[in-house]
Amino acid sequence: MTKQVLIVDDERTILREIEKQLIDVSFTCMYAHDYEEAEEYLRINDFDMIISDIGIKNKEGLELLGYVKKYYPKSIRVALCHISENRRISKLIEKGYATEYIFKPWDGKRLKTTISHILEMEQRLLDEKNLGRINKLDELPSLPHLYHELTDLIEKDADIAEVASLISRDQAITLKILKLANSAFYGRKTGNINQAIMTMGLNNVRNIVLTNSIFKEASDSMNNLWQHTIDTNRLCLAIYDRCLNKRIPSLYSSAGLLHDVGQVILYMFHEEEYCQLQDLAVEVDEPIVNIELAHFSSTHQDIGAFLLNSWGLPYAYVEAAMFHHQPMDERIVNQELVAVIHLADYYSSKLLSPDGRHKNLDPRVFGRLNLTREQVEQVVNSLDQ
Repeated sequence: MTKQVLIVDDERTILREIEKQLIDVSFTCMYAHDYEEAEEYLRINDFDMIISDIGIKNKEGLELLGYVKKYYPKSIRVALCHISENRRISKLIEKGYATEYIFKPWDGKRLKTTISHILEMEQRLLDEKNLGRINKLDELPSLPHLYHELTDLIEKDADIAEVASLISRDQAITLKILKLANSAFYGRKTGNINQAIMTMGLNNVRNIVLTNSIFKEASDSMNNLWQHTIDTNRLCLAIYDRCLNKRIPSLYSSAGLLHDVGQVILYMFHEEEYCQLQDLAVEVDEPIVNIELAHFSSTHQDIGAFLLNSWGLPYAYVEAAMFHHQPMDERIVNQELVAVIHLADYYSSKLLSPDGRHKNLDPRVFGRLNLTREQVEQVVNSLDQ
């Protein structure tokens, strides 16, 4: 069945330009110039994706994406915006109104491939054959209760004091948030959970809650994977900061925490068996994803991407989970982020285990990021001291 995409922008000249750029695509496009027209289209059509300019009539772009999230949750929500619209983008991130972003001005070819690749990924994640493989892993976990409570507070525009009060009920998560807020990247020295939340941002705090809740359900033998997850996120932030000379986009600054969530699931359901497969990967010098595919007919990348997508996390997180071992895949939309996470994943594994257990480095990512191996390794070595 042909995929259907609704594109909303109150500037008719922009809609006409987008229509010209999407004239020869495999999906069907419809165009609306305001909230009311978009709402009418939504009532009579089943759209796979909604792309909305967040600036239409002041707040209506935000409200439309919020409306779609509430009443049409299966539709992929994409925000069309200027990168300078910091306040609106922050609101989208906090409330989870959009799962992906297209920034103006856009390149026609890039716009076309971005939409196509997102739709293809969604099809891949919903493919019955792929689902059948993943469902052999028994019942996958649902979002934790604390995560839902926190999301509800954010949706209601609760103040930081209310969020801090909720977080403080869980001492383990409180300590992790304080530790990360006091890390070198954030540079904030505080023992106050309110200040720590303000420093890190609600989106990052929510993802820490999610990550900690997942690991809490797992066994003590997963301490190394937890440390690897923390180190990967730390290195991801450092590579952006010290090698690319820019802050990682706030939406993506905890993507490293969730890139290996598929491995967590394999440990949770098949711990002894999966530990043996890990040892086998070292013994035969084979990437762990190849061993997983042969044994489970699926990989931790497939499982992680499926789970994050089912939870409604941003598309970039789904991509990072799916492609962190294949960072040069042409289907990747967020190429820079996935390349950085690939490097962070590889080097954090080496920090944890100097032999670099079953991690393969694709050297082409250095060229993609316009970096040298020496630049990255200098940053890695400085963090290891």
